[in-house]
Amino acid sequence: MSVVLLMYLFAMLVIFPLYYYDHYLNMAFHKWDFFMMATLSMGLLLCIGWVVLKVRALGHCHNAKTTKKRKLSSADGFAAAYFFSSVITYILCPDGRAAWMGVDGWYMGIVTQVTLLFVYVVCSGICVKEQWIYVFGCAGCTITAVIAILQRVGCDVLHLYYGMEAEVVRDYLSTIGNRTWFSGYYCAVFPIIIYPFLRTEDKRIRIASGGFWALGSTCLLMSYSDSAMAVMAVLLFVVGVTSFRGEKEIKRYLELIVVMIGAWSVMALVYHLFFDNMRVARGISKMLLDLRVILPLLLLTSAGYIRVVLMGKAGKCLCSQDNMRKWRIGLWTAALTGGALLILFIVLNTGGILEKYFGVTVCNPYLFFDDKWGDNRGFAWEITLRMYGELPMVYKLFGVGQDCFAWYAYNKEPYGAILREAWGGAILTNAHNEWLNSLLCSGIFGFISYVGIFCSVIYEYIRRLNRNEEDNIVQGIGLCVIAYMTHNFFCYQQIAAAAPIFILIGIASGKSRDIK
Repeated sequence: MSVVLLMYLFAMLVIFPLYYYDHYLNMAFHKWDFFMMATLSMGLLLCIGWVVLKVRALGHCHNAKTTKKRKLSSADGFAAAYFFSSVITYILCPDGRAAWMGVDGWYMGIVTQVTLLFVYVVCSGICVKEQWIYVFGCAGCTITAVIAILQRVGCDVLHLYYGMEAEVVRDYLSTIGNRTWFSGYYCAVFPIIIYPFLRTEDKRIRIASGGFWALGSTCLLMSYSDSAMAVMAVLLFVVGVTSFRGEKEIKRYLELIVVMIGAWSVMALVYHLFFDNMRVARGISKMLLDLRVILPLLLLTSAGYIRVVLMGKAGKCLCSQDNMRKWRIGLWTAALTGGALLILFIVLNTGGILEKYFGVTVCNPYLFFDDKWGDNRGFAWEITLRMYGELPMVYKLFGVGQDCFAWYAYNKEPYGAILREAWGGAILTNAHNEWLNSLLCSGIFGFISYVGIFCSVIYEYIRRLNRNEEDNIVQGIGLCVIAYMTHNFFCYQQIAAAAPIFILIGIASGKSRDIK
């Protein structure tokens, strides 16, 4: 059985991200088709293997050993709840045809939701050696990252941009498709390598994982996705809080930052020297590719790292338990205070209070919450919440149907007219927030059970940290889940990221179970 799962993991973590057909044309469908065929093939092979094992067992009944039962994990419970909730949602939804496959280009209807749960069950029930997860995951990410960075510097090695207009080239990347799809896939997989870099003493693994971290963080910078930059900030904060436990952890954490900023500095230099051949940056990436910004950051972090190393060699105790506690409290205080001040600023700026009393209005799309906030995400979020608030109670509980945001919105007035006026000939297919989209499409029951699957892995991650257990694979997947949830707070569920994250969640859940 484990051999079948390894074949599936190779197909989904290595071949799946690289698979494309006819350049970027219908990329979403081809990815979805590959996922479905690979998963169905795995299911068929597992059924055959199960039958063979049962037949063999019948011939050796007298030697048969009692099968050990496993406790169900919390993720198992939420996954079961999501399955039953999804079935009820589909039965009650206004249009079963729309909910069966979902919107063209996403295909996240009931078929995909149930298939993702099947993947979770298989990956959580069959054990594989964790090194294969690292090898396969990093292989797929590395190849796609190299292709993406080469494209950004003007070298389209696979000629994927053939026939595309110059103004839309920036929005497509590597063999994944849309740059948001790319950053979503990458955020779901690449954080798995962080803990091997922080904890291992094997120099070969340190060098390999450090190189992969440099490549991956650079790749996210060059995706020109602000959501990816939000993920990097959250990852560094989470890892930072958990690293303030001793001198070794602090040094490794600072190394992580120095490697990342060093790689960004190299790319900023390339961007500066070969600007005419580069795809012009946007958003936060554009700021970080400015040498006047990134070089001072590199000098500052390098100086901090050198100071910690020199103090350690001099025998000075910089990392006492009391100091570590103060650093953790300081980080949490800074993060919570900064978040509160940012929210307050947005409220005051949006409400006109800053203009009224100080004569100032900041029109930055992230600091003024209106219909245009975050590439029209504010508009999508507002429409979603308004529609959910007006739903009949049965749909509040179970939703309007999987991936049926567009079907419901465009057939419900006045929202159909509002969306047509705002988007013209384009179609707003989802809420551009996976969790809000789940609330509308699956209802409160589906939303709670779906989010619970992810939060169960994060809970396991925190529990192991509190016990000082170093389980790199489970805790690494915990970081992947945190990254995925952060990224898709601004984005949507799509197969390029959903398939890998359900594979990883299943593996984490399986390794977290206790044997009775």
